[in-house]
Amino acid sequence: MELLIVIAIMAVLVGLLLPTLAKVRKSREQTCCLSNLRQLMDAMYLYASDHDGYGPDEEALYTWDALLVPYVHDNRIYACPADGDGLFETFGTSYEIRDFMA
Repeated sequence: MELLIVIAIMAVLVGLLLPTLAKVRKSREQTCCLSNLRQLMDAMYLYASDHDGYGPDEEALYTWDALLVPYVHDNRIYACPADGDGLFETFGTSYEIRDFMA
């Protein structure tokens, strides 16, 4: 009987702990994604400083992520950990660039 009570208490504690762990995981993904975006913006600024203030645009011969290769030291920043659509596997990046201001 005591064993059943201990198992029930443990089940309740695990039930309370699982939502908290899911929140922590989501927070970690958001933090990692924001860090990736900051690093990509730093690479954009470096690219622009080397090209008279102009960033990569969609009319370039290469894609924007290929133009940033000399400024990026780890290709993992192109992959967002919260990417559930499989964009990284399809396009090589989870992010998209907009080259115009509205």
